[in-house]
Amino acid sequence: MPDSTLHAVFQPIVSIRSGSIAGFEGLIRGPMGSKTESPAQLFADAYANKTSAKLDRQCRRTVTAAFGALKLPGKLFVNILPASLSDIETSGEMISTFLDHVNLRPNQIVVEITESQPFNDVHLIKRSIGLLRAMGFQIALDDLGEGYASLRLWLELKPDYVKIDKLFIQGIHQDSFKLQFVRAIHRISESTGTAIIAEGIETEADLLVVRDIGIEYAQGYFFARPSTHPAARLTEATIITMGARLVAVTNTVQPKYINRVQIGKLVTAAESVSPITPNDQIMMMFNADANLASIPVVVDSIPVGLVRRARFIQEFARPFRHELYDKRPCALFMDNDPLVVEATMPIAEVSELISEVDRRHLASGFIITENNRYLGMGSGQSLVRELTEMQINNARYSNPLTLLPGNVPIDEHVDQLLAAKNPFVAAYCDIDFFKPYNDLYGYRKGDDMIRAVSHALLTHTDATRDFVGHVGGDDFILHLQSTDWQTRLTSIIDAFKQVRQSLLKEEDLARGNYQSKNRKGKSQSLPIPSLSIGVVHIEAEGFDSAQDVSHALAEAKRQAKKTKGDSIFIERRKYLL
Repeated sequence: MPDSTLHAVFQPIVSIRSGSIAGFEGLIRGPMGSKTESPAQLFADAYANKTSAKLDRQCRRTVTAAFGALKLPGKLFVNILPASLSDIETSGEMISTFLDHVNLRPNQIVVEITESQPFNDVHLIKRSIGLLRAMGFQIALDDLGEGYASLRLWLELKPDYVKIDKLFIQGIHQDSFKLQFVRAIHRISESTGTAIIAEGIETEADLLVVRDIGIEYAQGYFFARPSTHPAARLTEATIITMGARLVAVTNTVQPKYINRVQIGKLVTAAESVSPITPNDQIMMMFNADANLASIPVVVDSIPVGLVRRARFIQEFARPFRHELYDKRPCALFMDNDPLVVEATMPIAEVSELISEVDRRHLASGFIITENNRYLGMGSGQSLVRELTEMQINNARYSNPLTLLPGNVPIDEHVDQLLAAKNPFVAAYCDIDFFKPYNDLYGYRKGDDMIRAVSHALLTHTDATRDFVGHVGGDDFILHLQSTDWQTRLTSIIDAFKQVRQSLLKEEDLARGNYQSKNRKGKSQSLPIPSLSIGVVHIEAEGFDSAQDVSHALAEAKRQAKKTKGDSIFIERRKYLL
């Protein structure tokens, strides 16, 4: 029977789709008040005393007996160490007898294989899993992404459930790497028929992201902490949250991958020479290829120099140089200190290095190595081109001034809202008379005003429900799911009025206008900058795409700008495009 010094606690595993409890994970605790009450310490001591297998068996029996006694709904997820699986072949009858004793059947139990230890014999594990399945048990793979060989085990064992480790779940609404990882795992699960359980759900924001990805099950403190006597159903508040017609607002801005792209991407094959290669052969190489900017000099795969075309040609243009140096080694004219970079170095770092060291590397190129061995050449032209393309792409995803999501994430979020058939409020925020203000006060003050609007938008919206994007310049987009959106927009206007006091001269504020010159150089009086917000209620049946929403917003913004001063225009017409 179970060890009386151990006791079981249970944490619900929730079906996100139905809002019900699908089962419970049975967890073990040591003697209350002792240092081994913590399972980590409990198993650490057992491992040190070489009693892990015995403790593992006692834990399973304790958890299973407690689950049977409590008559909890759904399935029991019970952990097993890989090393314990070898006992399955000889203990099948004992398992059946024990389950009969606690009034449970194998089809009520999911055996959860933990990766806290390395898997030394996958073939043995597969055979043991086969026996468990034959008895009626289901199989789960625990902590995907944390252990020793998660993806290989998924492939080998074909589990019924896979649990994604909490490391990849907590904060997923703010981390696009985690978001992409979990989306990829979900796609794999769909093709393999495996159910995914997201562990470590602690906030509503993370729950909504996981739900919107399509993950089927979830577990974490947001639902309940492990308990000796857990509730058999979720609270009404939790059920309402899961069923809310909200689309998660995620940090859809792609991290600035300009710092992750490696210089090896730009490598081109280039014939190298040795330091003793005669200069007349170098001249022949340059004459044969008018675009050849430099020739790498390599000894035993290690770059030692670079013969630069401009310097070499200049030297040989002088009188008698051919006669004196044609048969001499090229080492006489090579650069002994060329720029050498590892293929794994980020492109942005190479660019900074060139700027700091010597810009001639842009013209003549640089040497790229792999593990310090010559790989090829990189050119300044390709470096500049790649940097430009990456910066343009980054700008499409986030605005460099405010770091808010740009056009691509804005459209993606609209598409998510429309696909979910979730009504929301879209708002277009625009600073009136911004260009003349920027011209008169200077671009730094102009940037300050744009950042002030960005701050006001972020301060007065709910980060878990409302999306804030920056189209560019002085134009911003909001997708509001907060029910008090009107109050929030009014607060944004008030915040802008407040900060405007510090961004204008006292005399301009007092007059309510300022003097500027038009394109013809004539003086003109212009109102001080104000904030116009055009608002449209977006119903799924009236809009098919982000472009439809954009057209409606543009019209609402035009209407808002017809009103002098700070204004909010709410489009009352029903759109049926």
